[in-house]
Amino acid sequence: MDIKKQIKDKGFTISKVAELMNISQPALSKMLDGNPTINKLQEIANIINIPLSELVADKSESQMWIICPHCGERIKIKTEKE
Repeated sequence: MDIKKQIKDKGFTISKVAELMNISQPALSKMLDGNPTINKLQEIANIINIPLSELVADKSESQMWIICPHCGERIKIKTEKE
């Protein structure tokens, strides 16, 4: 989940999104480097006009995640072509 990349891919800058959220650019960067709330993520998704699920999706083509049914931990599965 690379939210900063998603923002740039949609033609926005971190500064512009921060301005539209009425916060400073450093505050937004710090939030994105940490653990933003679902409400803040939804606000960003709305600003750049994508669904929240697309904003937070892991876009890596060679990686997939599953949830362990026993412990609930995320497990990364990496695939490779032969």
